Amino acid sequence: MSRLTLKSKFFKVFFLMIIVFCIVAGLCFKGHFYYIERKTFPFRHAGLNWSEISKEEMSYSDAVEYCSEIGGRLPEICELRTLVINCPGTMMGGACGVSKYCTEIDCWNRDVCWSCSAAGDGRYSVFEDTEALWSSSILSGETDISWSLFFSLGLVSFNYQRSTFYVRCVNNTVKIKP
Repeated sequence: MSRLTLKSKFFKVFFLMIIVFCIVAGLCFKGHFYYIERKTFPFRHAGLNWSEISKEEMSYSDAVEYCSEIGGRLPEICELRTLVINCPGTMMGGACGVSKYCTEIDCWNRDVCWSCSAAGDGRYSVFEDTEALWSSSILSGETDISWSLFFSLGLVSFNYQRSTFYVRCVNNTVKIKP
């Protein structure tokens, strides 16, 4: 056997050992997916991995940082609206015009973006949320006002980013490690 062939086999074996170690340790990429522990994004809904709700309210900038630190991002308003149930006007595809493509104030109508009665029992959320949650969507023409969703009211609203709300982060590029 030639020296080149032995060297080539050594590098193939070495490379395979690194890959096996990396996969076992959970540190590798697989395609463009990261592998993370199930506890970080334990819920799957509408094609996204969702985190637990934050333990405390935070400003918009703190929410962005929080999501980044756990390997996610703030959901867009249309992604948050996929979590709404039992409130037809606010549900994704409902009469409320606020979406990824329509973040102007003219897209919002109080009568349809707040068409459900107050309920603190989680009836408007697939995860039984009752809190107000931040979205990453910003009111068009503004720099310090973002869209949010109040689950206790079934309300799509806009608020100053210095306000404090809870957050559920999303990650659509993560495969959950079993």
